[in-house]
Amino acid sequence: MNTLVLLLSASAVFAAGPVTDSHTYDLAANGVLTIKNAAGDVSIEAWDQPRVELTVIKSAADTKLLDRIQVRAEGGASALTIVSSYPKHRRIERPFRWSLDFNLEYRIKAPRTAKLVIDEYTGQVNVIGMSGDIRASDRNGDIFLLMPEGSYSLRAKTGIGQIVSDFPGRQARSPLLFGHQFTGSAESGRRLDLQAGIGTVTVLKMRRPDLEIR
Repeated sequence: MNTLVLLLSASAVFAAGPVTDSHTYDLAANGVLTIKNAAGDVSIEAWDQPRVELTVIKSAADTKLLDRIQVRAEGGASALTIVSSYPKHRRIERPFRWSLDFNLEYRIKAPRTAKLVIDEYTGQVNVIGMSGDIRASDRNGDIFLLMPEGSYSLRAKTGIGQIVSDFPGRQARSPLLFGHQFTGSAESGRRLDLQAGIGTVTVLKMRRPDLEIR
C-alpha cells in the first residue's frame, strides 16, 4: 500500500506534459553558445553544421506551471544565448540536493569548434565532442565532458564533490574540505573552466574513433 501511494505521488508531480519543442538557429563555427539559467539536464553534442539544434522537453505539476516555463533564444550567428525562465519553488529531493516542481531537459547539437558558456541552476551538464573553450558553472549537479584528443588548459573546482580528469594536472582539497580544486595548464591549449557547487566534475578523453560524434 505504501509503495502504491509513493508511486501515485511521484506521477502526480509531473502531471502536465511532457511537451517537446525543437528549433534551429544559425551559429558560426567560431561562435559563442551561451546557456543561461538552465534547470534540468543539459546535453550538448558536437556536429559539423553551422547551426544549433535545440530540443527542449518539459513537464510540470500542472498546465499553469508548464506555461510559466519559458526557453528562448537571443542573439545571432556570432553569439547565441539560450535563456530559461521559470518559478523557483524548490524542494529537497535527497540530502544536499534540490529539485524543482517541474522537469526540463535540453538536447543540443552545436558546431564542434564553437565556444560554450553554461550557467546551470540545477541538473547535470553533459558535453560530448566539443573542441572549443568551455566555461561551465553548475550550482547543483554534475558536469561531464567527453573531449577529443588535444591540449587543454583545465581549471576545475567543486564545493562538495570529486574531480576526475584524464588530462594531467594537480588536484587538491578546497579550503572548505568537502570540495576539490584541479589545475592543469597547457601553453596553447583550449580553456576548460568548470565549477560545480554540489556535484562531481569529470573530464575524459575520446579514445576510440567509434566514439567520435558524426
